Amino acid sequence: MLFRKNILAGSVVLVGCVSAFGCVPRRGMLPVGVGGRRALMSRLSLPRGPVGRLGNHLEDRIIAIRGGEVTEADGYMSTDNWFKLRYAAGAITSYILATVAACKLTTEAFLATGVFVVFQLFTIIWVRVLMTAPNIYSVKIPTTTLPDWVQVSLPDTSTPARVGRDQVVSSISELSGVRGTPLMVALRVVTALKSILGLVAIQNDIASRGRTSLFPIKTSADMVPLCFLCSAIGAFLIGHFELNLSDGLHTAGHYTGVLFIFFGSLGFGFLTQWSVLSRTMIGLEVVLAFIWDQICSRVQLTSDDIKRVTLNSKLCIGSELVLFVVMNLVLAMTMYASGANKGKLAVSPFRHSG
Repeated sequence: MLFRKNILAGSVVLVGCVSAFGCVPRRGMLPVGVGGRRALMSRLSLPRGPVGRLGNHLEDRIIAIRGGEVTEADGYMSTDNWFKLRYAAGAITSYILATVAACKLTTEAFLATGVFVVFQLFTIIWVRVLMTAPNIYSVKIPTTTLPDWVQVSLPDTSTPARVGRDQVVSSISELSGVRGTPLMVALRVVTALKSILGLVAIQNDIASRGRTSLFPIKTSADMVPLCFLCSAIGAFLIGHFELNLSDGLHTAGHYTGVLFIFFGSLGFGFLTQWSVLSRTMIGLEVVLAFIWDQICSRVQLTSDDIKRVTLNSKLCIGSELVLFVVMNLVLAMTMYASGANKGKLAVSPFRHSG
């Protein structure tokens, strides 16, 4: 009975998290003008169930307060306001459900589940993008600053967006680097969550082994907290320095983050004494990275045929997505086997009563 309750709790958490990420923009999510609420809402992907009903209730309340009309401005904000309403409703629900699951799972299992679920739901966003986007090509948003305002960059409204319909998008980061899109927000949320969970994993691993310092490093297991730290730093750098391909600082910062998360993957090998599984998974990462690099270097990166541009963009993005799914799985397995589990994966994820 206790096992069934634990499984039910885990399922509820997963459903709640899916609801949080369920409000993903789908095909045709563009400004709609004053065509009315139903026309506007038909452009959005709405989560079903209690979370969806809560989001609809919030919409109805806002529209009622504003006089029951949807203005042209609402159309242009449809990919922002309505998206955030549903995202907020789902996210808060998932936080509550995750708290319930924390009462049942060990710290290692909770951290591993968090990293795994967060990134898999991020993956769902990108699978939907690849399946529903009519076209994918290069877009860059010029930015500027106002001399008499806060000195932060703003979209330059005097300069049109640089739209390259003949240019292939070669990575997830490049498409997420288009400033102002929900894809950029999603990348920063996911990388921030992974960094936070990584820092908690460091504390848990050190405390479980009775250590009070990262140094000296005497065994391979002592390398694990440093690898977690590299993964956390790498995730932060990837989200913080978007790959806008417009300036060297952002490009250098982003790719430095990529190198850090690759080094962080070695923690799985150190933790399991370089078991066959760890060598296989880390080797698979290297192979997938090579395949992605070869695809990007061999496909035609410019073409007047927009269908060819879209196909090549999806090939590059899809192959990179597979690579990052495997890298995240390695991180989740490392977190699960860390701490009190002492390098073992075949351990119950549930807390012992009493």
